Parts: sequence; C-alpha cells; structure tokens
Amino acid sequence: MKNTICKDCNEKERVHGRSYCQECFWKRFGKQSNKRYSHYRRNFKDQNRNFVHRYKEFCGCSVCGEKRYWVLDLHHKDPSQKDFDFYTGVSRNRQTLKDEIRKCVVLCKIHHYDFHHQERHFKIDLINYIKNNKE
Repeated sequence: MKNTICKDCNEKERVHGRSYCQECFWKRFGKQSNKRYSHYRRNFKDQNRNFVHRYKEFCGCSVCGEKRYWVLDLHHKDPSQKDFDFYTGVSRNRQTLKDEIRKCVVLCKIHHYDFHHQERHFKIDLINYIKNNKE
C-alpha cells in the first residue's frame, strides 16, 4: 500500500497525485503555481483564438468574400454535428478545434443572419443559399 502522508507536515493525508496535503501545497506553491497556470491558459486561449481569426481571414465569406475576421462567423453545415461553440471552444486543444472548423463554412454576419432568415421562412438550404447569393 502506498504512503499517503504529506511530505511537509507528516500528519495529513496527501491530495491525490501530489506529495503534499492541500494546506501544505498552497503554502508552498499556491500563488506561484496559480499565476503560472493562469498565464499558460491565457496564452493557450489567445493562440487558439488567433488561429480561428486567421482561418476566417484566409477563407473569407463564402458569399461575398469579406475578409475582416471580426465581421465573419463560422456556421455549422449540419447543426446536429455541432460539438461546441467557438466562443467557449478556444480552451480546447488545437486538433479538436480543427475538427470542429472542418464542419463549418465561413459567412459574414449579414449573410449569416440572412441565411437563417431564409432558412426559417423559405426552407432554403446552405448550398443553394451560397449559389443564389454569390456576388
């Protein structure tokens, strides 16, 4: 049986996967560890966010060709295949993000709203919408 006693205080049971109990871990590493981790997560999210922005700029709107990333949306071709939203998805790993992007088409906000309106009222599908509105 493994020893589950804290290395520092030798009294309390240590936290799973660590050599220290919760109290000793925070005394020893707490503030430094938390800062490093939050900085890493922030950089990771920023890198993923920039990756999505670059992808949208590269592709542009499928209808009008707009290239400004802040005007572009990623629309899922098949909403039933949607695993996550891109606003919350930036915390996922890069491969998962790429897999989700492959399920999407880039539309500017105006054409995205227009497509959903026509889809709701005129029962038009995405491919026909893009063909009919190509400028």
